[in-house]
Amino acid sequence: MLLKFLTRLLLSSGFFLFILSGQVSAQKKFEAGFVLGFNTSQISGDNLGGFDRLSPNGGLFVKREINEKIDWRLEMAYLGKGSKNVPGPEDPATDYYLLRIHYIELPLVVSYSVKPKWRIEAGPSVGVFLGNHEEDINGEYVGVLSAREQFKRFDFSGNVGLIWRFAEKWALNVRASNSILPVRNYDQQTSFRLNKGQLNKSIMFRLFYSFQ
Repeated sequence: MLLKFLTRLLLSSGFFLFILSGQVSAQKKFEAGFVLGFNTSQISGDNLGGFDRLSPNGGLFVKREINEKIDWRLEMAYLGKGSKNVPGPEDPATDYYLLRIHYIELPLVVSYSVKPKWRIEAGPSVGVFLGNHEEDINGEYVGVLSAREQFKRFDFSGNVGLIWRFAEKWALNVRASNSILPVRNYDQQTSFRLNKGQLNKSIMFRLFYSFQ
């Protein structure tokens, strides 16, 4: 039910943004388009280091200019997160591990122009959890392992990034994102002082295309 609702919401939002893009010429302060790229991620508490999980990121955005220096952007996009570890020849004893987490992400960021064509951005986002897949050297987590702590319905994150508008309709975006609240509790509800559970950490590389 949740997936069906989000699919309908994404399609209706996409239709709305396409209609809005047709009004950009009359509303110069508004801009709409799509975003497409990839995300590198890790999750705290898995005893692994490095942003080794590579996932797609794509969706739609609408932007409004506040003044010559400041604007805000609302996005709706699919975003894959998780963690990955593959043993290499230099460390064959390392255990294989893969975690895929699927979200519909809704960031609301404010950007500030620091130079012509260059902007910095910051803002919150909420990710709606769609599902996950977890496996290790023994295969997918099923049975007893599947009963471990489940992911929470929402992922509340903070974002900071840099935007380079290299053409009239195109911009390159690099964004770092970190969960503010745990996305999954540790097994058996354990915690370590202020460390209450696992947090998503991401670095995204995306292209923005404006319909105007």
